[in-house]
Amino acid sequence: MLSMKTFTRAALPVALALGLSACATNTFKADVSRFAVPLPAPQGQTFAVVAEDPKLAGGLEFATYANAVAAELTQLGYAQAASPDSADMLVRFDYRVDGGRERVRTSPGVGGYGAFGPWGRWGGWG
Repeated sequence: MLSMKTFTRAALPVALALGLSACATNTFKADVSRFAVPLPAPQGQTFAVVAEDPKLAGGLEFATYANAVAAELTQLGYAQAASPDSADMLVRFDYRVDGGRERVRTSPGVGGYGAFGPWGRWGGWG
C-alpha cells in the first residue's frame, strides 16, 4: 500500500505540470512577413533607416523599430549615416497595427460608492 508521503511525491509534479499548462494559453496573434536580401560584406558602407510610409516617420513606434534595425546593422559592421542623403544604402521598412480588441472590465464598488451609497456603510453622516 502506498503511503501518503509517497503518493504526494508522485502526484506533486503531475499537478504542477497541469497547473502550469493551464497558464500557457496565448491569445496574442502576430502575423509577420519577413523578406531578406543578402547584404554585401561590410566595407565601410553607410546606411540610413527610413520609413516606407512617410506618415510613420518621426513617430515613437517607428523610432523604436528603426533603432533596433540600426543597432543590428552596426553590429554587422555597417556605419550609420548622418542623413539619408549621405547614406550609401537606404533601409526601408513598413509595419502595420490592426485595430485590436477593446476589453472593458468593471468591478462593483471600485471607483464609485459601492453598495452603501456616498455616506458610507450606515447611510448617514458619521
